[in-house]
Amino acid sequence: MPVQKPMPFPAGRSASGSVPFLLLLLLLLLSLASCSTLPEAPYPEIIGRLPSDSSLVMRFEVPGNRALADLFLSALGTAARGADEDAVQAVLDRTALLAVGIEYSDALGISDNFSPFSGRAIHLAALGRWPRAFIGAALPASWRKVEAGRWEDDGGTALAAVSREEILISAGKLDEMMRLRERGARAAPLSGGMPDAPKGALMIRIADAGLIDALIPLLSGRIEGIELVLSGVRESPENEADAYSASVNLYPSDERLVGPLVLALRVAVASRFGLSPYAEERDLLSGVSVDAVSGIIRADFPAMSLGVLGRFAGTWTKGEQ
Repeated sequence: MPVQKPMPFPAGRSASGSVPFLLLLLLLLLSLASCSTLPEAPYPEIIGRLPSDSSLVMRFEVPGNRALADLFLSALGTAARGADEDAVQAVLDRTALLAVGIEYSDALGISDNFSPFSGRAIHLAALGRWPRAFIGAALPASWRKVEAGRWEDDGGTALAAVSREEILISAGKLDEMMRLRERGARAAPLSGGMPDAPKGALMIRIADAGLIDALIPLLSGRIEGIELVLSGVRESPENEADAYSASVNLYPSDERLVGPLVLALRVAVASRFGLSPYAEERDLLSGVSVDAVSGIIRADFPAMSLGVLGRFAGTWTKGEQ
């Protein structure tokens, strides 16, 4: 397929590192991309490119998980924050693997309308189809080329096209991301002694005690890290996943808390599923396990439909609904 003409860059967009800006920037670059085949798995573990100060890290494999991507973006309210739906779909069409790191300050100021993304320093690594030779011509006038394959804008956001299949974008820490890539780091060196990121369709890791305290006050001072992994369930490798099993790891701040927290989590899970008004959720309870494994609290959930995941995602982001 011939190379397409670049789309005009929307005027008045901030380069603060917000999600709408990054999506629009990616869309601009993708408008130049040919329809060549996406990179194939197994992918290099690009989560290792993210800065060590990332409080929240997300890793998402797009192929085979488009419905989950749509659900997740909908729950986060991306469209409501200004990102065009067509832009989001275009990015997903041409992305194989996406890793996002978000930094939070000590003064979070989380309120009922808290957004996980707005106003934060965001860093992004992506594998897909990136037209490196045309990026410079596509970027808006506020961007300048500082060296081969690298551009910066007036607001401090920088982009590096490190190959035809990989780009890095960062609000202030692109040099660190490049160093991590050169070292071949397998996982972001986040705080809390958390191990390398597990594989899955979607992984979300929070390794910032302050963020956990603000988001889940009941765990304040008790948990240093949270990790969620969703793994797709499909009839064959070629099919889109229509259900996902889940595992949640909690990393306690003190090993003496493991026993009480396991008990508390079992009670919370039994209450959430057992008292659910939805029969599908009540039926899942018998397949849930909560145990302590090597000082880590692990909860495993059986395959859940997108409808169940959507209700959970809506609950987590209810401040934006």
